[in-house]
Amino acid sequence: MSIEARLARLTFSGPDPARRPFLTRQPDQLVAAVRRDLQSFGQLEHLIGEVGVAAPDATTHGVIWHDCGKLTGRIDCEGLLLLDDSLPVPRTRSRVVRVRRLPAATTVCIVHHGSEAGISGAYAAAGRWAAEQGYRPAGPIREWYLEGTADAPDAVTEIHLPIARGASA
Repeated sequence: MSIEARLARLTFSGPDPARRPFLTRQPDQLVAAVRRDLQSFGQLEHLIGEVGVAAPDATTHGVIWHDCGKLTGRIDCEGLLLLDDSLPVPRTRSRVVRVRRLPAATTVCIVHHGSEAGISGAYAAAGRWAAEQGYRPAGPIREWYLEGTADAPDAVTEIHLPIARGASA
């Protein structure tokens, strides 16, 4: 799906669209990926750049946060580039870039408009909404960067929290 189509699908009315979570079913997606432990969140751009070597024509990039340091003290992150299923799978000479299918998932999605400095409010709203609707976390968080860089005031980040029915363990 093109960035323009994603943005059109995610357009909301109302006073605070960045704080309006909604339920979505993400299909399986073909991605190029590199997974690493980061020393700091500032290394994210470099990680995504590493993946870009495998798929220089990809326009949508993102990450999977396997652990943001809360569980293990490590920042376990997987940089992603969304690949077009209608094109041949790119061959990569890189030993670290894998082309794989990101599994389908039911998620609570929320769109954050603005720099990463204010993103915690969007995460809190999505988590609250999921709990109120009777969902529990069911996998690592996915973020897709639709516009701008993480520190830009005009950035648009699509956040997906994979969920399942039932109380948290």
